[in-house]
Amino acid sequence: MAYPYKKMTSEDFDYIRSVTASDRVWVGDEIAKEYYRDEMPEYGVFPPELYVEVLNKEEISAIMAYAYKEISRWYAVAQEPDLQVEQPVNMVGSCCP
Repeated sequence: MAYPYKKMTSEDFDYIRSVTASDRVWVGDEIAKEYYRDEMPEYGVFPPELYVEVLNKEEISAIMAYAYKEISRWYAVAQEPDLQVEQPVNMVGSCCP
């Protein structure tokens, strides 16, 4: 069984463009094939949903904080669909895709 993960949405892409620059963000078919490498093909090889070039640690920090908040919310609701999450969920041992 494939590990469930949150597919990125247009809102996610828009946020990343807002903290970087739209000319440094590529989505879907805009991504060059040279970035389609997967180090663990035993789980399947999937094209990237997003490619972004960052210029500084502030951009990285903003993206990671957003990812933690959104992925935590998605994970909690995926586990308990009736749950309304206001606070991030502790995901020890997890990483952001």
